[in-house]
Amino acid sequence: MEFKAKTVPKTVDPETISAKMNVWPDCYYREMEPAIRRQLLDEASRQGLTPEDNEIREFLFKKRYQLGKHGYIDSFLKTWMEFKYVYGSGNGSFSIKKNQKRIRALFKELGEPEIRAMGERAVEILSREYEHSGLVYITLSSTDPSYRAVIFGLGSVSEERLAQRITADFVVAAKVIPEQLGMTEELSLWIEAVKRSLRTAYPDTSL
Repeated sequence: MEFKAKTVPKTVDPETISAKMNVWPDCYYREMEPAIRRQLLDEASRQGLTPEDNEIREFLFKKRYQLGKHGYIDSFLKTWMEFKYVYGSGNGSFSIKKNQKRIRALFKELGEPEIRAMGERAVEILSREYEHSGLVYITLSSTDPSYRAVIFGLGSVSEERLAQRITADFVVAAKVIPEQLGMTEELSLWIEAVKRSLRTAYPDTSL
């Protein structure tokens, strides 16, 4: 599954953005489109809403999204592909050490060490961003024909089977790999956040 936009960034008119501000910052975490999130964050800053928190959100936005000629690339979604790669790479002692290094480098790239140095409030905001990335992953998976396809691409799976596939990905990313690498405590912020994502989408499912 590819997590890069195929069209120009989607935006909405300023009036629509302004109307959403009465539920700031929840509107920011409900929005899936990076370009609209950019508009929301800019408008919140213009209105002087939660200015200190917005400095942290601005830092995370720049860490998470890169704007290319075809749209935004979501670096936080790279975590899902990395966990899948590690899952298939073996669990010998050499592989474990190599993959520990790989995962630590990934979360450093996402800005977690810098966020932790900023204090408790910054960590809370990062947790919400991780949770949001989990919801985006679920949304993209649910609408991606290749993800939903059955063998040889003939037809698509049922909603129940789709939920099972997505849940399996979450089990790998939030349970299997952290446990295999001995990184459950180190990745606890990520783990708890994406568990919330899964519960939001599928309330009857748990890890």
